[in-house]
Amino acid sequence: MFGHNPLLQTGELPLFSQVHTEHLAPAAQALIADSRRQVDETLQTQALFPTWDDVVLAMSDLYARLDAAQRIVMVLDSVAIDDDWRRAASDFHDQLNAYRAELAASPQLHALYASLGASPIARLFDPSRQRVLEKTVARYRRSGSMLPATSRERLAYLTAVNQQLEADFSYQLIQATAAWSKHIQDETLLEGVPASLKHSMAAKARAQGLTGWLVTLEGETVRRLLAQAANRGLRQEVCSAFYSRASDIGPHAGLYDNSDHLRVVMDGRHEIAKLLGYDNFAQLALENQMATSTDQVLAFLQKQLASEQSTFASDLLQLQAMAASHGVFDLKLWDYAFFAQRIRQQVAGVSAQQLREYFTLDDTLFRLCELFQQLFGVQFVERTDFDRWSASVRLFEVQEFNEVLGYVFFEPFLRAGADEAPNSFALRDRHKDAEGLLTRPSVVLQCNFMQEEPGQPYLLDHAQLRVLFHEFGHCLQQVLTSAEHREVSSSSGYGRDTSEFIGEFLEQWCFQPEVLTWLSRHHQTGERLSDGLAHRQVSHLSIQTCWDTAELLMAALFDFELHRTWGDGRSIEQVFDDAAVQVGYLTELSGLRPVNQLTHIMQGYEANLYSYRWSGVLAKEAFSRFLREGVFSPQAGRAFRETVLAPGNSRPLCESLQVFLGVTPGILLQGQEPLAH
Repeated sequence: MFGHNPLLQTGELPLFSQVHTEHLAPAAQALIADSRRQVDETLQTQALFPTWDDVVLAMSDLYARLDAAQRIVMVLDSVAIDDDWRRAASDFHDQLNAYRAELAASPQLHALYASLGASPIARLFDPSRQRVLEKTVARYRRSGSMLPATSRERLAYLTAVNQQLEADFSYQLIQATAAWSKHIQDETLLEGVPASLKHSMAAKARAQGLTGWLVTLEGETVRRLLAQAANRGLRQEVCSAFYSRASDIGPHAGLYDNSDHLRVVMDGRHEIAKLLGYDNFAQLALENQMATSTDQVLAFLQKQLASEQSTFASDLLQLQAMAASHGVFDLKLWDYAFFAQRIRQQVAGVSAQQLREYFTLDDTLFRLCELFQQLFGVQFVERTDFDRWSASVRLFEVQEFNEVLGYVFFEPFLRAGADEAPNSFALRDRHKDAEGLLTRPSVVLQCNFMQEEPGQPYLLDHAQLRVLFHEFGHCLQQVLTSAEHREVSSSSGYGRDTSEFIGEFLEQWCFQPEVLTWLSRHHQTGERLSDGLAHRQVSHLSIQTCWDTAELLMAALFDFELHRTWGDGRSIEQVFDDAAVQVGYLTELSGLRPVNQLTHIMQGYEANLYSYRWSGVLAKEAFSRFLREGVFSPQAGRAFRETVLAPGNSRPLCESLQVFLGVTPGILLQGQEPLAH
């Protein structure tokens, strides 16, 4: 039907290397034309007596084809092939996104689903099917299908404009990050910087035809420099440049400024919410979440802030004392991570670099897969006979009793010009068609670690270990579901609090001494961490955690308040400053522009950043069963798989956790009882 265009093939695994620029436009045209034909046929034949197979499964197959092609192009976008590809890919995405918006707001399709949901046969559907119908009808309503034609047109226009601005926001941040660098030829300025990071900076300098070292603003580089570099002037310069990227201040003031993008997007979101009958965009954003009201979210955030205030105060006093012992009496933002690291090392008696030597990427990945086999009864079998988009990409086939459940494409390293944030997303979602043919899920996991010395084992610090566990959690959520409908098997249909839960849950294993000992192998001797060293590592991790906590709560409060109160007369900077005052830690960020770099709120987390903290609290409650029964307990692991992972989104996460724990999680008993989203 679609010829030989590799974007339109339906094989088990995509043919990445065969996709070229000339395939994009024909693929978009063919997909849209064929989809229109199928939609017209569905509307004509199903108007009187809609059926599950001919409406729900037919539309599911249609969306599966659109998704498969668009997600392959998304993967290849990150390879940054050339300008011709970028232009063609941008047009490809624009065409498919516009068509998706047309489908999503179709009153005729909405009426078909509503008619099927109200039919006598629907009352006999199993709960999973009923939930599919419920969620689909709600999605049509949120897409404006019930609005008058002029309002639908306005909604489509605002959505298209915002999609472009959101993409531009991320691209400008990438450009701003790449624009700044500092060339260093005096090695004494790099005192305290780990050898592996210095090697990476030397390689960057050589790539530019320079001697010495090149400091850049990738997040991992900045994180390690601020914690390790003894030169205070270097820390200040890097910190100031990093937190003023893509803004009206700093080294490239105004050149890649995201300020106007954010303001226009916020205007658009507010108008979208109003068109759909909401007071503000935050109310709209909660439609698919566990929380039922903006008041509930605010109460949650305020409770979290209150619980941290004493820790913030004591940690700050500890930092000031450590800084004073080094002759620094005016503690600044660029000093926090450096002196926090000194405190951790002094109290725990071990350095972050010492611990890093026990966790090579390859060995840790191997044992992580062994852990999943022990807990969840599945094997990760590496394959080499597959088509890849980059030489570093690996493929794991997830099996149970020699049956393939799904696939995980693993890309460990960041490529130049790509978005830095770790990421996991489905290429294909698990589903069965009307003939019962199963499409197995395939997922892409991008850790975006910074490459270091080639030919040497790549060593993970604890933050990177958490990234690995977290992103694999998202993969398990996709691969280990037994749900047969895309609406409830795909994590793209989850609320953010649900989709982030599994990542936060898997991270809990990273804080258990016996797990760290089991995972570890020294990269030179092969020895495991001793029990004493493992406990000192956990102690190390629990000291001076306020930076990460405050940054998360500040971003969450800013994000939610911005979307809840937009139009109240405050500027974006004032909303952030108010959030910083409420948090009361890292208030120096107010003088910089961290919100101009907050790509999460441009990539689907708008008014939902609080969900990281929310899901983190839920994750700790769920993990309590493993603390009781054992962190390697196969019984608890199988129970988690059966009650939480297998149902997917066919029932609310709160119900699944209640089955797994035997009680309702405490967070859900606070304030208003959540709706069944």
